[in-house]
Amino acid sequence: MTGPSASGKSTIAEQISSNLQVPIIKEREIIHRIAQSYGFSRGRNWLAAAGIQTVLDEVLAQTLAAIEGVEGDKVILDGSYDARLIQALNTEGNQTFIIAVTARDEIRRERMAGRIESGPEEALAEMQFIDEFKHRAGMAEIIEKADLTVDNNLTVDETTREIHLYLGSEFADCLSGPERLKG
Repeated sequence: MTGPSASGKSTIAEQISSNLQVPIIKEREIIHRIAQSYGFSRGRNWLAAAGIQTVLDEVLAQTLAAIEGVEGDKVILDGSYDARLIQALNTEGNQTFIIAVTARDEIRRERMAGRIESGPEEALAEMQFIDEFKHRAGMAEIIEKADLTVDNNLTVDETTREIHLYLGSEFADCLSGPERLKG
């Protein structure tokens, strides 16, 4: 899953993971864990100290290792922003299915304010920081290659239901071509 901050990727990924019993790897948690291992309380502090390329390289390596450690042949990656990840995964007969999740800015700002427990101005600043990182990491390229784009302006249940209708219970017919679901 990819998309801008507070678009609902994590919430949707959790729902799909639970409904289909597919394990989930959260890239945000990988970033946080690595940052903490270097003594930083937040990923943004590690990013400021180490630079974007170092952060991307380490997150890519840790994400690939986490995926490799998953039992079974399916995994949901919550938060894919580095285009090199898709290239690395599309080797040796692996198959990826990219879901890009978007939402209107006012909805995203409201969600971010709730997540960080702040007002709209702080939420907007946080969104801009995160989205700039994602843009520099290559998120636009991944969104462009998405197999399914979901405008997540509905409730989580409605959006998840839309995705399940498209994907089917076993992701069986998901590779026919790019599709767009609007809500």
